[in-house]
Amino acid sequence: MTQVFTTIVFVSLIGVHSAGEPSPVVEMIPSIEVSGTGELKVVPDEIVLLFGIETQDMSLDKAKAENDSRTRRILSLVKELRIDPKDVQTDYVKISPEYEREDSKTVFKGYEVSVSIQVLLHDTTRYDELVTKALSAGANRLYSVDFRSSEARKHREEARRLALIAARKKAERMAAALDCRIGKPLSIVENHQSSLLFGSGQFISNTAQATEEEPSGNSDSDQSTLALGRISVKATVSVRFELIDNRAGRDDQ
Repeated sequence: MTQVFTTIVFVSLIGVHSAGEPSPVVEMIPSIEVSGTGELKVVPDEIVLLFGIETQDMSLDKAKAENDSRTRRILSLVKELRIDPKDVQTDYVKISPEYEREDSKTVFKGYEVSVSIQVLLHDTTRYDELVTKALSAGANRLYSVDFRSSEARKHREEARRLALIAARKKAERMAAALDCRIGKPLSIVENHQSSLLFGSGQFISNTAQATEEEPSGNSDSDQSTLALGRISVKATVSVRFELIDNRAGRDDQ
């Protein structure tokens, strides 16, 4: 009975398929797919600093009170420096008991209270002043210093344009080596795994690359401890082009 039922179902499925509309024929277009990377080197005009305030005490109340006092001094400082409140943010707060192993025993060492404050600095010349005064006011950590550009969108768009140009040039060279030429683009995919953000990114192997640089900025003071340098803005795209055989017309003659 099982064998008969299976056969009936199989025949029924075939009948439904044959009665339906014919499957569309997918046209196979000869094509070539390449990737290209565009990169800009730009002078940063913004700095993001992440300060940390860490306090410890056997008493949780004392550890927190000390941390609160230091945090208030940091927030008062940024007001004195006339930094816009929207550019100052508490990044995280952590309160935890601390333990250590001593002579095969777990010993309580007190409580640790940690607070981090992120500050966006639009005037890069005030970097030294902010860091010095923040550490004096109670911050005991400077977790990170990140350089940014206020024109990030414009730079990303330019990097994307350079990536597309690089991809087209690479496709043209590869097609010419095969006595072919490229036609219209059939698909364009932006590779978000490759960095469109600032900093060094991992390049996909075998990609073409176009690069442009902006002139470096100089520090206003020889006493500054900050070297802005340049930051990298990158975009990577994959483009599939129609591939046209140059020999097709000659073979018909």
